[in-house]
Amino acid sequence: MRAALDAVGLGGEAATNPYDLGYSRRKLLALASVLAMRTPILILDEPTTGQDARGVARVREVVARAAEEGRTVIAITHDMDFAAECFRRVVVMRAGRVALDGPPTVVFAEAAWPELRAAFLEPPAASVVGARLGLGSTPTAASLVAALVAALKASSRGPDKPR
Repeated sequence: MRAALDAVGLGGEAATNPYDLGYSRRKLLALASVLAMRTPILILDEPTTGQDARGVARVREVVARAAEEGRTVIAITHDMDFAAECFRRVVVMRAGRVALDGPPTVVFAEAAWPELRAAFLEPPAASVVGARLGLGSTPTAASLVAALVAALKASSRGPDKPR
């Protein structure tokens, strides 16, 4: 249990009554409780709700570590930035049916936005910026930066400049 508490940043709270923790820390405690079970499948329901940037970063680390350990991680979330950053596969549900299913580059591409919005979801911010700049599908901050760097390199060469 100590390792699970440490993983979510609550290592110093082992003796604290859970009801004395704030909402976001209770959510992290619930995540630690699931981690401590060491199940091969980890299912998270809205894991970033109520979390500040530090809490979201911890949840991302937990998801990455669980995946590295070979555990299956499933998250039910409305946080599309989190979904794009943490998962290789995204499934969007609408009215009890699969509306979109694929890698973040496909699910969050501009062509899929009407289906996302029909499911009351917004594309990740990086996708919107990438589309507005004509960079293609950029569902994560890292993919947006990579596309910007590639575009800048391409434009700095220009038609008259040597490669």
